[in-house]
Amino acid sequence: PSDAADVPYTEGLATSYRNPAFKAAFPFGHGLTYTTFEHEAPVNKTCAGAEGCQYRLRTCVRNAGEVAAPTVVQLYLEFPPQAGQPAPLLKAFKRTRAMAPGVSEEITFDLSTRDLSYWDVGQDDWVQATGSFVAHIGESSADIRHSFKFCNGPCTQEGSNLGVVIGGLGAVAALLVGGVAAALKLLSKKPGYTSIEEVTQPASALLNDA
Repeated sequence: PSDAADVPYTEGLATSYRNPAFKAAFPFGHGLTYTTFEHEAPVNKTCAGAEGCQYRLRTCVRNAGEVAAPTVVQLYLEFPPQAGQPAPLLKAFKRTRAMAPGVSEEITFDLSTRDLSYWDVGQDDWVQATGSFVAHIGESSADIRHSFKFCNGPCTQEGSNLGVVIGGLGAVAALLVGGVAAALKLLSKKPGYTSIEEVTQPASALLNDA
């Protein structure tokens, strides 16, 4: 409480789940269920024919428990540093149907230009961020199952190097295990959409993704 005419909000954008130091008993987006769900790593798909779509990510969620139930798949977008966002922001979510045990459902997220933009106080307008983004997909802000790095416009040197390193390591693994054809197939994948999680996968998993 304050009697001052002006009250400064010193926390800025770092409120609720956007504050990395904030610990909640039930994280933002958390829901109770009697079952468990498994998520596949997201992949980039074309936006062809989808009005307003700039980037499309597709994933699949499976009921890995013993009770039929729905879940809410959530996408949190981590912006490049220029946007000044303290943490990934919720940009999309989709509720599945009530899935029986063992049943899967495909989920598609379309990101628009507005989704990739931030409010610039100096320009008094929305500005589309450029560089390396990371899409985090999970069950809540604290329960992230997979992360996917992609570029919008020119990427920073750090982001570009990460994609090159991942692609290079994958190609070496493919060459050792599957020969020249497998290495060339992996390197032919579009470089702007590289899954961060490929870094920790074994060579066999890299070949399966190719």
